[in-house]
Amino acid sequence: MEDTTLDNLKKGAEFAQAVLTTIAIIIGGIWTYLRFIKNRLRFPRAELSHTIIYKPLRDKKALLRINLKVLNKGDVLLPISNTWTRISQILPMGEDTLEALATGKDLPRDNDAEIKWPELGTREISYEPGTAEIEPGESEMFHFDYIVSSDVKVVHIYSFFTNLKKREAGWPCITIINLNEKEGSTDASSTIATEIHCS
Repeated sequence: MEDTTLDNLKKGAEFAQAVLTTIAIIIGGIWTYLRFIKNRLRFPRAELSHTIIYKPLRDKKALLRINLKVLNKGDVLLPISNTWTRISQILPMGEDTLEALATGKDLPRDNDAEIKWPELGTREISYEPGTAEIEPGESEMFHFDYIVSSDVKVVHIYSFFTNLKKREAGWPCITIINLNEKEGSTDASSTIATEIHCS
């Protein structure tokens, strides 16, 4: 009788353990679904910001450096593949833009309904897939140099960081800035704007 009771208790304990294990697996599955699937935390998340440096050179030329900072705000590795930046001139306006405004015509726009200002240049940085990545919580800085006319006053800066996890998707960063904001400064290299967050 005593052996039977012990066997029953042992079987009961094993059954209870099996039930608890099953419940733990179910809870773990629900937690994984809520965290990584429903909340999409398995996908990378990034925050972009610009730092712009403007330095007059000679012969009415100036160096315009665009520093693009990419911060990995997600819980997974953020692969680096392709990132680029484009600068366009807003002021002074070109003759075509002035004529369009004078005659009441609408200025050309892109798919996002933004005005397509005259492009001054594009720079691109590319990495082979699987060769570079950003750890969660860490950041990477990308530098793009342009030589522009010192007559250029206001520029539109558009940067883009590609998201390899989604085809033809990524994170944009847009800044409009007055390059003569610190005009008259005796500083040889004038940082115009620091950490302009774009997303």
